[in-house]
Amino acid sequence: MMNPKMIKILRKGNDREFLKLNEVRKETARINARLKPYQLDRPVKTARDVYTLSILEEGLKNKQKIEELYEQTRTEMLDIWEIIDYPKRNEFVRPKIQAAIADMKKFTVEDKLVMIPFFDPLINALYDHETAVLELPQFFKMVKSFADKIVDPLIYGRLPYDAGFASPQVIFQNEQGFAVYEGRVHCLEVFAFDGTETELPLSLVCTGEKLDPAQGAPLAAAVLSQDPLQIRDACCASGYILPKLKSKIARISRP
Repeated sequence: MMNPKMIKILRKGNDREFLKLNEVRKETARINARLKPYQLDRPVKTARDVYTLSILEEGLKNKQKIEELYEQTRTEMLDIWEIIDYPKRNEFVRPKIQAAIADMKKFTVEDKLVMIPFFDPLINALYDHETAVLELPQFFKMVKSFADKIVDPLIYGRLPYDAGFASPQVIFQNEQGFAVYEGRVHCLEVFAFDGTETELPLSLVCTGEKLDPAQGAPLAAAVLSQDPLQIRDACCASGYILPKLKSKIARISRP
């Protein structure tokens, strides 16, 4: 785990804090207001909360667009809708929905398209090509009430980030988790799959306007290892931390 003293030292080279940015506060408040009717809103305590809100909002947009197109088709064909079966309904609505999905943010998991990252791949598959099931009683409520079907987008790892559901650049992933670079405050945000996360401030004078993923990856890997020695060594070897800070880190992180 990251030594709190180490984070304090790193802050001397970068005192910008992501959650304190005015633009972040305004954006999270706006998104939470939109998500609240669907029980998707959440308190914002960490950077991952900010990114998750963005992922949830983009997923909600996709969900509502598919539902809107389905309802539009049903209305246009109202005179025959009740006498055609579900496969035929899917056949009629599919061209519109597939055209819309082509323009959506999305990614693939085990050959299943995911456009709604707060649903599992199975429910996403229904929205993709079995949309008519939304008229069945057990699924109809999902249009407005789906809190019991929500999954943590973390189950998809880096994929929502790579697909543009959230803005930061993914610079590393292994079996333990992944890391993104938050350029607005020049920090690594390291997310472990067990739910823990670490913000690693990088020295502004070293990062400039961007970070080289090849240089940031060793830091992320070390943090995910939760090995104090690996974290110490990676920080001391990094080109993104000031030399005067490295000497302090080396002293406090010795076992």
